[in-house]
Amino acid sequence: ERTDYPLFAKDVTSAISSQQADLGILICGTGVGMSITANKVKGIRAVVCSEPYSAMLSRQHNNTNVLALGSRVIGPELARMIVKAWLEAEFEGGRHATRVEMISEIEERRGKKESVQEDLLSQTRAKIAETGRMVFERHLTDAAGGNISVRVDDSTVCITPRYSGSRRHWQLQQNQVLVSDMLGNKLEGDGDVSRESKVHYRIYQEFPDAGAVLHSHARNVMVFVASGQPIEPVLEATLKFDTIPVTRFAPAHSEKLADAIVEGLRGKDEYIRKYATAVMAPWHGLFVVGKDLDAAFDLTERIDTNAYCILMSRLLPEAGPMDPESMRMRLSDAIRTFNDHHANA
Repeated sequence: ERTDYPLFAKDVTSAISSQQADLGILICGTGVGMSITANKVKGIRAVVCSEPYSAMLSRQHNNTNVLALGSRVIGPELARMIVKAWLEAEFEGGRHATRVEMISEIEERRGKKESVQEDLLSQTRAKIAETGRMVFERHLTDAAGGNISVRVDDSTVCITPRYSGSRRHWQLQQNQVLVSDMLGNKLEGDGDVSRESKVHYRIYQEFPDAGAVLHSHARNVMVFVASGQPIEPVLEATLKFDTIPVTRFAPAHSEKLADAIVEGLRGKDEYIRKYATAVMAPWHGLFVVGKDLDAAFDLTERIDTNAYCILMSRLLPEAGPMDPESMRMRLSDAIRTFNDHHANA
């Protein structure tokens, strides 16, 4: 009956790893699939052989503990000869022991690196889930959409799945946050990659210092998004981030949206490198790109607070309201006057 060779390789190597067995023999069509699978397991040194001499030397010099044979390559009698030569040979030690130890050291370093990578992925996914809940609770996005992503390394991105808002109400669990490659192919996680994720991957491809992208529908910012008006900085907390511009229109979920957002971020590499920057997509939402997720979250909230101040200033009594540009100029003048005064003091 048809079956899958990795299942058997796993059973045999598990028995060796747990010291239930000392040696193992694996048979498939060529022996190659079995040996590849077996060698993925720590402490396993598997060899595929088609003649007795290599089998004998693999034990004497390499201290192999798994022999793989190919039923389509050798006949039963030759297989017996190979197995006999392999089982009767003994590890010679000496200079060969030094080399086997070198193999073990490479394996150990690889294992530690993979463990560190797994820990980093786990921490990143948990951080994204936590940030998603905070963004939703603070009205920095809504159930209609938004996405959060973090670049883990040059080939891996963690990103929120489709329907994070509408179906999960941003109450994501760590395992629901997706792990993907830089092309948007899902590697791990519960759910599908969002159609809006195209923007995130394009940003990571275009801006090497981008560590996180937070796309949101912040309540106060959405007024400016809907009206297509830029947000002028009217607070000390936002002045250094300059005006938040509005990009040209492009439909949601389209490649053209990714083009428009990247175009709007051109020339802002230094902002990304130091902290974060942002652009607004008209009739859509806010896109913040940061050196890390904390910076992206912080700037999202700063921009929304800034937007709130602009909107509420229009409700001030007569002679009180000012347009955003005038508010910005007053702030800049106050800072300049203060600096001049203290410079001359």
